[in-house]
Amino acid sequence: MICKMHAGCRTVRDIVVDGSMMMSAGVDDFIRIYNVQKRKEVGVLVQHNGPVNCLDILHRKYALSGGDDGELCVWRSRDWELLRRLRAHKKPVLDAKFHPSGAAAVTIGGDRKLKLWDIVRAHEAFGTTLENDARQVEWMSKGDRVAIAHGRKISVFETEKGSIFCDMELPKRVLSMAVINRNRIAAVCEGGQIQVQTQLTHAQIEFRMLSISPS
Repeated sequence: MICKMHAGCRTVRDIVVDGSMMMSAGVDDFIRIYNVQKRKEVGVLVQHNGPVNCLDILHRKYALSGGDDGELCVWRSRDWELLRRLRAHKKPVLDAKFHPSGAAAVTIGGDRKLKLWDIVRAHEAFGTTLENDARQVEWMSKGDRVAIAHGRKISVFETEKGSIFCDMELPKRVLSMAVINRNRIAAVCEGGQIQVQTQLTHAQIEFRMLSISPS
């Protein structure tokens, strides 16, 4: 499958897939929608005033988008109606993820803020400042914690208590991470190292290095 690209240099900033639905975000301010099964583009969303940085899809029914304009948009995929438009951050929205329930979302911004949003009521439920520029945020399996990659750290935040559960210090800056389950997170660091962190208690973290490095 070959899809029409976004206009500009370094065009695509994010891509998400849920079943037959695929979406891409670009520096041309557009969100492109594709049907993977039919292998074709089926629509374009134009809402953000600037590059679109991040996307998320929930059960092929709803989608999130965040951009350089600091806005968080919630879309309904049935007719692609814009349901919510929130001024999420004073600087670009860098990552955004739906809560598993669909009633909330979490965002990180270029203003070093982590924010939890009540999507139903369309307002900010909680916000906190991070030590470093964040790259990625992911919900843990039960939806009561989020993991944030920022600098050389991965911080696990308990949303109900509004506090940090634990901080994991890595040898180098975290480039990407993936939640394995409630207690394990895999991280890719600068230099090509992959680490798997296992949460044991608030104070005790076990680090396991996988021997994957650039040749």
